Amino acid sequence: SATGTSTTLTGLMPNTAYNVYVKAVCSATDQSPWTNATTFRTNCATFTTPYTWTFEDMPVSTAPLCWTKVGNGTTNVMSSDSYAHNSTKYLRFSGSTSNLILLPEINGTLSDLQMRFWTRPESTSNSNCGTFSVGYVTDIADATTFVALATYSYNDFTDYDEKTVVFATAPAGARMALRHTP
Repeated sequence: SATGTSTTLTGLMPNTAYNVYVKAVCSATDQSPWTNATTFRTNCATFTTPYTWTFEDMPVSTAPLCWTKVGNGTTNVMSSDSYAHNSTKYLRFSGSTSNLILLPEINGTLSDLQMRFWTRPESTSNSNCGTFSVGYVTDIADATTFVALATYSYNDFTDYDEKTVVFATAPAGARMALRHTP
């Protein structure tokens, strides 16, 4: 219940979708009907380490929640037994322009962290598959601030390969990022 035209909602959970309905109550007998729902999602909380992510709980054809897409490329969670490693879902980069996606903000100093993941090329014979890079950005709104720490070509390996990238050179305030360049 609020008086006036605005109110502050408290006690909301991070990264949670909420529906808000509004109606005017001028008196016990003078009330408007409820409005249609307005839906919003609260901001994500800062993640703590160790941070582990799986795409299994994510809806298909969407970017992972709490991850930030920068630019015009397409980066979505997809589902396929033939592409995912030990699961059914995976992160797929596609499109004719570079794709950049930032991992959620992580509490602590990035230079103290490393990232371990499984990857595989889409094709080992198609040079149009481009490269996949792991690194960081210093400005989350500017893809040109991406610094690659490791880059993998379409023909560097032929099957799933576990990779580890160390972020020792990342400056304070940087954010982990993944980039695909066609």
